[in-house]
Amino acid sequence: MESQVFYRSVVRVERIKGPLKRAYLPLNTGPIEMGVHNELADHYKIDTNIHKPTVSTLDYLVASVAACLTGTFGGALEGRGIPAGEGYLSTLAIGELEKEDNVPVIKRININYHLKTKPENRETVDRVLGFHANHCASARSVRDSIDIITRVEYEDI
Repeated sequence: MESQVFYRSVVRVERIKGPLKRAYLPLNTGPIEMGVHNELADHYKIDTNIHKPTVSTLDYLVASVAACLTGTFGGALEGRGIPAGEGYLSTLAIGELEKEDNVPVIKRININYHLKTKPENRETVDRVLGFHANHCASARSVRDSIDIITRVEYEDI
């Protein structure tokens, strides 16, 4: 049985100059600039004195996965009565790239949650940590090619 498309993400991209692109996303009032910086600029031999360092497409991919996972994790916690809104849950995501045939490829995304919660909530939080990624659209979209590792650091309240 074939699946049916229920949503199409329509994004327009303009190449400006060198590595700089502008992406126009649904509901955004203006473009998002994408380019290269740091090791990516070095890899592509981009002179950052000529082309300003700009957030890379790979950074946006890591951020997309991290934001989706954070929302899914937080929603699942709140559904179980554990506060996860502003001030309770934050995430540090680290994308690790390796070169495949000299092409930088995201191989892993380490998701490090910081959660302020009561000690008696830890068992429930650990249980949610074990399954929440299966309910995250971005994580599921890339999980066959990118390892996603999730951890929680607790701060007792």
